[in-house]
Amino acid sequence: MKLLLKKILFFAIIWFTIACVLDYYLSIRIRHSKFREYRIWEDIFNSRITSDMIVLGSSRTYDHYNPIIFESILNNDFYNLGLDGKKIDMDIFRYHQYKKYHNRQPRYIIWDIYHRSFAKSNGYSDEQFMGYIWDDDIWQEIHSRENNVNWFDRTIPLLRYWRRNMIQTYPDAVMDVYKGYVKYCPSFDGTELRRTKDHSIDCCYDSTIINSFRQTVKEMQNDGSKVILIYSPFYYQGQQKVKNLDHFISFVQEMAEQENCLFMNYLNDTINYDTSLFMNASHLNGYGADVFSAKLAHDLDSILNLNCSSGT
Repeated sequence: MKLLLKKILFFAIIWFTIACVLDYYLSIRIRHSKFREYRIWEDIFNSRITSDMIVLGSSRTYDHYNPIIFESILNNDFYNLGLDGKKIDMDIFRYHQYKKYHNRQPRYIIWDIYHRSFAKSNGYSDEQFMGYIWDDDIWQEIHSRENNVNWFDRTIPLLRYWRRNMIQTYPDAVMDVYKGYVKYCPSFDGTELRRTKDHSIDCCYDSTIINSFRQTVKEMQNDGSKVILIYSPFYYQGQQKVKNLDHFISFVQEMAEQENCLFMNYLNDTINYDTSLFMNASHLNGYGADVFSAKLAHDLDSILNLNCSSGT
């Protein structure tokens, strides 16, 4: 019996050692893959970002802001730090990691805000963190916020990748990423609009998130950056699904004034009425991103030139 137990223990140790080696190898491959989110995290962790202007926000951010357009108009290096499926709490975490690894402090920080921003992030798109689960900052952040991340993901080799079907797809992912941006051009079919009743979507006002947001805006300003809040385009019929959206806009405008930052609202822009520019009601496609990025860049150019001429 003792001999059998020793054999079982021996093979268990061998299996665990092999699994750890494979986990390490796979983690390295994933972190150096061409998957968009890992490209961004690698740039942050390796202090590669030297941009004059960065943009933070959700998937609406990484779909709406094309760095090529901004750079061609503003002649400033631009980086898109949009986080898929995340809210302001994870934007704040990303900014602090950006600072921790000594990336360049940008002159301008654009923060894309929408009616669900001031809520807590959930476990959506947690695959982007699995390659860094041994990093204490990453682990503490995702373990406290992400519903789908648990102790077994960190202690059992390969389990986190197997659970998320990452073993075959992520290492060989090929995305044409430029400074955090990937251009997608699907067509609009309005499926989610037909499924959603008017005024059925609530705006979010989590007081803890709002307070953290205010503190971070102050921190950014103290770090030497000008903060610009944006509500980017949202298809007009999608706006009709949101309850008290006008109240939310007034809330953000008032907060921007209190925190001494600029708020630019594009909900009434003509872009919002053209389905050829959207992939769904809340996300522009690549064509729409080009149109919006050019429009915003020109608007910012006039404002920033005005600021320069006035000495502020």
